[in-house]
Amino acid sequence: MRKTSFILLVVVLWASAGCTSRFSVSSSVEELGLSDTRIDSVWVETDLVKVTSLTNDGESFRIEGKVKDPVYTSINFKVSPSEGGTSRTRTVPLIIEEGDVTFSVYRSWRAKDTPLNDAVNSMMLGYVDLYQGVNGQEDEAEKMGQYLEDFILSHKSDPASIYALEIGDAYLDAGRKLSLISDLAPKVASAQEVVSMKEDLETLLLASPGNRFIDFETEYEGKTSRLSDYVGKGNPVLLDFWASWCGPCREETPYIVAAYEEFGPKGLVVLGIPTNDKPENTLSAMAELGITYPQMMNAQMAGANAYGVKFIPTLVLISGDGTILGRDFRGEAIRETLLGLFD
Repeated sequence: MRKTSFILLVVVLWASAGCTSRFSVSSSVEELGLSDTRIDSVWVETDLVKVTSLTNDGESFRIEGKVKDPVYTSINFKVSPSEGGTSRTRTVPLIIEEGDVTFSVYRSWRAKDTPLNDAVNSMMLGYVDLYQGVNGQEDEAEKMGQYLEDFILSHKSDPASIYALEIGDAYLDAGRKLSLISDLAPKVASAQEVVSMKEDLETLLLASPGNRFIDFETEYEGKTSRLSDYVGKGNPVLLDFWASWCGPCREETPYIVAAYEEFGPKGLVVLGIPTNDKPENTLSAMAELGITYPQMMNAQMAGANAYGVKFIPTLVLISGDGTILGRDFRGEAIRETLLGLFD
């Protein structure tokens, strides 16, 4: 086995007393599917465990320590090509609990060999099987959502529920997720992942169809612009959260340009919200993609934070009186939605 020289700095913050359960986490580049790669360093992304030893020879690693209660967290790897090149960091979620956790690339959930990690593995296998059976059917969303809900409620006292909540965006709406979070045991609900998720869901719920639009402002070249400069003026407004660096956004742009050309003369206002983007890059992309509708330049994360946008492109349709009508539609659904509005 080839040895790799590296310097590893491990900083362990330990805030929990009375920890008695032993754990270990181990894997290799082969099990992780990282062929022709070396592991430069590895660390646990939490201060709720106590690491007592860490070994890494570049091709495999092992972390040992103590944990009081099961913890939902991640293992981070800094890896680089064996023959030299740019290093990158990879993150793999897992549950640290008493026992010996190993990783395998061949599973949807890579951690295995301890009770809660195996429970998540079993859930994911059933999730994939169910999806293959109901995909495209009228009751797909109902069955997939109920499957996730059943798992979450059966694990409301342990952190296996957190992963099911995280993957449930397609089948569990914000209100349903918040209801499930309220059923979690206090020690699970207080996990940082759940606290952050709850905050995001509450924001998303406020920006859901039926509610009034949320105003925000941006500043560019000494001028302040507000969403209320465009919204609530009598015309429907289509917000396009996008960025010049976003490939899917560029693929979506022709549909939005076509919608603007067709429905703009009928009163539709299309407003771009460049997200986490440099204004000069936004302007360059506008010229390249043929975007002529107005932009709230230099929005950065102001709009995304106000509307709970986690992924771009995201579209939000607002009525002439400022009521949110819909969001998260793509492609051909853009024209279909607008046809229904203008008809």
